Amino acid sequence: MSRACRCLSQLGARRVFAYATHGDFAEDAFDRLSDPSSRIENLVVTNTIPRYQAVFPKDHPLRKRLVVLSVAPMIAHHICEISLMP
Repeated sequence: MSRACRCLSQLGARRVFAYATHGDFAEDAFDRLSDPSSRIENLVVTNTIPRYQAVFPKDHPLRKRLVVLSVAPMIAHHICEISLMP
Protein backbone atom coordinates (compact mmCIF):
# COMPACT_ATOMS: atom_id res chain seq x y z
CA MET A 1 0.00 0.00 0.00
CA SER A 2 2.77 2.44 0.87
CA ARG A 3 4.53 1.70 -2.43
CA ALA A 4 1.30 2.25 -4.38
CA CYS A 5 0.77 5.58 -2.60
CA ARG A 6 4.30 6.70 -3.46
CA CYS A 7 3.76 5.70 -7.10
CA LEU A 8 0.53 7.68 -7.25
CA SER A 9 2.33 10.74 -5.88
CA GLN A 10 5.17 10.33 -8.37
CA LEU A 11 2.66 10.06 -11.21
CA GLY A 12 1.14 13.40 -10.25
CA ALA A 13 -1.68 12.59 -7.82
CA ARG A 14 -2.45 15.72 -5.85
CA ARG A 15 -4.18 13.84 -3.02
CA VAL A 16 -3.77 10.24 -1.81
CA PHE A 17 -6.18 8.31 0.39
CA ALA A 18 -5.60 4.74 1.56
CA TYR A 19 -8.43 2.32 2.30
CA ALA A 20 -8.35 -1.13 3.90
CA THR A 21 -11.37 -3.34 4.46
CA HIS A 22 -9.66 -5.06 7.39
CA GLY A 23 -7.07 -3.14 9.40
CA ASP A 24 -4.68 -6.07 9.81
CA PHE A 25 -1.35 -4.27 9.41
CA ALA A 26 2.20 -5.58 9.79
CA GLU A 27 4.07 -4.09 12.73
CA ASP A 28 6.13 -1.70 10.57
CA ALA A 29 3.23 -0.75 8.27
CA PHE A 30 2.39 2.45 10.14
CA ASP A 31 5.94 3.74 9.82
CA ARG A 32 5.97 2.95 6.11
CA LEU A 33 2.55 4.51 5.57
CA SER A 34 3.48 7.65 7.48
CA ASP A 35 6.61 8.18 5.36
CA PRO A 36 6.28 11.67 3.82
CA SER A 37 6.87 10.25 0.34
CA SER A 38 3.60 8.31 0.53
CA ARG A 39 1.63 11.57 1.01
CA ILE A 40 -1.34 9.77 2.56
CA GLU A 41 -3.96 12.27 3.69
CA ASN A 42 -6.21 9.70 5.35
CA LEU A 43 -5.95 6.02 6.16
CA VAL A 44 -9.46 4.57 6.29
CA VAL A 45 -10.13 1.12 7.80
CA THR A 46 -13.16 -0.77 9.05
CA ASN A 47 -13.36 -2.09 12.59
CA THR A 48 -13.75 -5.70 11.46
CA ILE A 49 -10.35 -6.51 12.95
CA PRO A 50 -9.46 -4.35 15.97
CA ARG A 51 -5.82 -5.45 15.86
CA TYR A 52 -4.62 -2.08 14.50
CA GLN A 53 -5.35 -0.57 17.93
CA ALA A 54 -2.85 -2.89 19.63
CA VAL A 55 0.04 -2.29 17.22
CA PHE A 56 -0.64 1.37 16.41
CA PRO A 57 0.96 3.65 19.04
CA LYS A 58 -1.40 6.37 20.31
CA ASP A 59 1.19 9.10 19.66
CA HIS A 60 2.00 7.98 16.10
CA PRO A 61 1.72 10.82 13.53
CA LEU A 62 -0.48 8.72 11.24
CA ARG A 63 -3.03 8.28 14.05
CA LYS A 64 -4.35 11.81 13.36
CA ARG A 65 -5.15 10.77 9.79
CA LEU A 66 -6.73 7.43 10.72
CA VAL A 67 -10.47 7.06 10.08
CA VAL A 68 -12.16 3.94 11.48
CA LEU A 69 -15.54 3.05 9.99
CA SER A 70 -17.89 0.83 11.97
CA VAL A 71 -19.48 -2.09 10.15
CA ALA A 72 -22.02 -2.64 12.95
CA PRO A 73 -24.93 -0.82 11.24
CA MET A 74 -24.46 -2.79 8.03
CA ILE A 75 -24.24 -6.12 9.87
CA ALA A 76 -27.30 -5.28 11.99
CA HIS A 77 -29.26 -4.35 8.88
CA HIS A 78 -28.46 -7.63 7.16
CA ILE A 79 -29.19 -9.72 10.26
CA CYS A 80 -32.63 -8.09 10.46
CA GLU A 81 -33.17 -8.55 6.74
CA ILE A 82 -32.22 -12.22 6.79
CA SER A 83 -34.33 -12.95 9.87
CA LEU A 84 -37.29 -10.98 8.39
CA MET A 85 -37.28 -8.51 11.28
CA PRO A 86 -38.48 -4.93 10.63
